[in-house]
This record gives sequence, structure tokens and C-alpha cells, in this order.
Amino acid sequence: MKTPKNIPDSNHVLRYCKPRTVKGGRIAESAFEFRPGEEFLSVNWAEYFGADITVNAQVEKVREDMSKSFKLSANGRFAKVFAA
Repeated sequence: MKTPKNIPDSNHVLRYCKPRTVKGGRIAESAFEFRPGEEFLSVNWAEYFGADITVNAQVEKVREDMSKSFKLSANGRFAKVFAA
């Protein structure tokens, strides 16, 4: 997935949250903490795969794309983030 210069405020990003950051079905704020030396969080642009498909289809496309280079856990979750 290529990185856009700007994601429109009306669009959404998805962040993969590892199982250790999921507590009782809820995503803990630790899933959004920077690691030492990081300047940005890694996210995936949901509308990259099409704004005219369902959210579930967008998540599936992101999951497929990520699984090519990253091991996803069955107990991990995606957080959908949008502009306030």
C-alpha cells in the first residue's frame, strides 16, 4: 500500500492492535503508544481499497494486504479511527 500525502478527514484509518493490547474485548490505549524512536503510528487507509465498499470489506482488504508482510493473530483487532 502506498502512503498518501493527505488522507481526507471524511476517510478512515485502521490500526492493527496486537492481542496483548486487547482487554476484555476493548482496545487498550497502549495500542496507540509510540515505541522509542517512533514519530508516527502505523495505520492503514481504509478507503484506499474503495470508498464504495462496506467497512467489513475494507477491513478484509487491509487484512489481506497486511498478511503479505506481517503475521496477524486471530486474537488481534483492528481499531477504526476517524477525524473528530
